[in-house]
Amino acid sequence: MTELEKLLAGELYDYSDTEIAQLHGKAYYLSMKINNNLSFDNLEEMKMLQKELLPDMDESSTVLPPFRCDLGFRIKIGKNVTVNQNCTFLDNAPIEIGDNCLIVPDCHFYTPQHPLDYEQRRKPVEKSLPIKIGADTWIGGNWTPFKKNPETTFFTSEHSDSQLSHAIEAYQHFNAKK
Repeated sequence: MTELEKLLAGELYDYSDTEIAQLHGKAYYLSMKINNNLSFDNLEEMKMLQKELLPDMDESSTVLPPFRCDLGFRIKIGKNVTVNQNCTFLDNAPIEIGDNCLIVPDCHFYTPQHPLDYEQRRKPVEKSLPIKIGADTWIGGNWTPFKKNPETTFFTSEHSDSQLSHAIEAYQHFNAKK
């Protein structure tokens, strides 16, 4: 099994592998071309480059530069999604963003997980876990999920109202003590 096949299967892989490095290089090159078009002089060219970098992004969605990713082809962006500026998607495992999501600036999605054992961490190996954001989710600025369970969906539209009400209750409880 090649290192790329291990990466795609969610197994421990050597990230210094030449084939993986070439895929990262292509994504970095496309990201750089998109990010250097910050004047938005040629929106058609930027959309074309984004389609090459992010083939599974719905046409109704927007990703504002600067934007960085490891591969691009492991990112799926649903309908009517806005990914604001300065976001990073380390997509060695799939990252799926549901429909109608808002992701504000400086959000970071890291799928790579380095070994916890310090001796193993000295080697260029990692395993990546997928990230899934459910539909109708609003992610606030400077957010980075910490992923330990590969089955975790961070937010879904069914849970967002109850999560919000719990957050409001906690805020009210904290302020009542002052």
